Amino acid sequence: MYSKTYVAHAVDSDEIMGYYTITAAEIIQKALPKHINHPRYPVSAARICRLAVNNQHKGAGIGAYLLKDALLKIVAAAQIMGVFAVIVDAKSDEAKAFYKNYGFIELTGQSLQLILPVATIEKAVQENL
Repeated sequence: MYSKTYVAHAVDSDEIMGYYTITAAEIIQKALPKHINHPRYPVSAARICRLAVNNQHKGAGIGAYLLKDALLKIVAAAQIMGVFAVIVDAKSDEAKAFYKNYGFIELTGQSLQLILPVATIEKAVQENL
């Protein structure tokens, strides 16, 4: 599997403040929540494989910045290729709460695997312009 990792570092040093990795993925149709309008076959997605913040910088908004940056990159990719949703695998209930705060919803039967439709992200981007 190919992926791309992005790193945030302090302006005045090489200290890593956080990072995220994104890659292509697929969602099996039956795992999608019923209330989401979707095709009846496996759909393409982007996966945020890992999003992490250096413990010294937790609570400073770095996680939110990294998530926003990842979502904007995925929306840009969706303009040229089919991407239905973004998938994340929350590593804990705390991480799950972080993602749910940004509108992610659980996949059916997967309490720590969440998705956010690209259409939802695009709408949020348009509303913030």
